[in-house]
Amino acid sequence: MTTAEPIQRSATLWRQIKAELLQDLSSGIFGPGDRLPGEHALAERFGTTRNTVRRALSELEAAGMLRIVHGGGCFVRDEPVDYGIGDRTRFTQNLLSQNRYSARRVLSARTEPATTAVAGHLHLETGDPVIVLDILAEADDRMLSVGSNHYDAVRFDGIAELYRETGSFTDALARLGIEDYWRQETALVARMPTQKEARLLRQSRLQPVIEQQKVDVDRDGRPIAFGISVFAAARVRFVVRRGNRVDGDGDWSRRPAAARDEPYPSSPGIR
Repeated sequence: MTTAEPIQRSATLWRQIKAELLQDLSSGIFGPGDRLPGEHALAERFGTTRNTVRRALSELEAAGMLRIVHGGGCFVRDEPVDYGIGDRTRFTQNLLSQNRYSARRVLSARTEPATTAVAGHLHLETGDPVIVLDILAEADDRMLSVGSNHYDAVRFDGIAELYRETGSFTDALARLGIEDYWRQETALVARMPTQKEARLLRQSRLQPVIEQQKVDVDRDGRPIAFGISVFAAARVRFVVRRGNRVDGDGDWSRRPAAARDEPYPSSPGIR
């Protein structure tokens, strides 16, 4: 990015600023999700006032190019990832179906006593040991979500090592005797991120996130995993589907009876 010559006063100032900022976007100086310099810095760059800069930014926001967070800055708008939620929700398959690159990284793995809420979702007793995997997920080199998956430590002993080996929860569970599993419950809520969440997602604390709580069950309706993930709200669009097909199998009759007929008992969420 080069320092612009003072904008000619004979022309409409904000239009010239808008045109130069569009050139910055198209040339890749600022990419999806990037934060633009503040109004003061842009006013100095273009040799004009903050009010004029503000008008140009507002026009770019109205055109769908930028997203202005009051008190938080101006950001290049991301193209959101469609994230399908259905009977057989799979992270990797969600992104591959859109020809998007995906990657997940284990931030930490540990065994700890189950809280009352986690135990309730996994049908365990409070204090029973659970394996917790903290996962950071990205799509097209953008941080998409960060979250924790909880597993019965007795039933799924070794799942952390298997996931690191295979890079797939589906494959890791298959090694442990779970041939298939279904999404029984998904709960979504919007909120603001913690400082750590914002840092991991590489976003401002003034940008909202979407918290997802989910329960996966096996063919007999027995809970496999309880997870809490936080998604960068500007980078994802949740699409709810019923009977969606993943890996070529969408047979409703094969789903566990509990997932077909019975609502899952609620329990307090974890924050």
